[in-house]
Amino acid sequence: LNQPEILMEFTQNTLHSRNELIKQESKVRNRIRSLSSGSAEISADEFLRIYSMKSGRSNRLNLSDFTGIYIIHNLTNGKYYVGQSKNVFRRINSHLNGRGNGDVYADFVYGDQFSVRAIPLESSGYRSIDALERDAIRTYSAFEHGYNKNRGNNR
Repeated sequence: LNQPEILMEFTQNTLHSRNELIKQESKVRNRIRSLSSGSAEISADEFLRIYSMKSGRSNRLNLSDFTGIYIIHNLTNGKYYVGQSKNVFRRINSHLNGRGNGDVYADFVYGDQFSVRAIPLESSGYRSIDALERDAIRTYSAFEHGYNKNRGNNR
């Protein structure tokens, strides 16, 4: 092969690889959005009301905590925070009470409207909570344009 042919072949291979990456990324985003849309979205205020009933002495709602990820969405500015926990409800509660991401808490206290969703690892089809969290952070641009300070798992 001469130099122009080598360059042309390299360019075609590069474009093919890039197109495959774009297709794969699209599949991941669709998967995460599908999982997210399958979970209940409630306001942060409603979450806190329900959680306080769960935490009460009688545990009237009999809610069980679970391992998974949670998505906190600031409806006022469009930013997302994605996290993982072995106790998702407890961790969401921590964020909304000042024992989590400080920026989320500050915006919540100053009156921004938030919603929360949770995705259990067990029903997600993912084997790894780390992979589920990383894909959700990427899907919602929570690192680039949201509250996450890393891409997941301290990365």
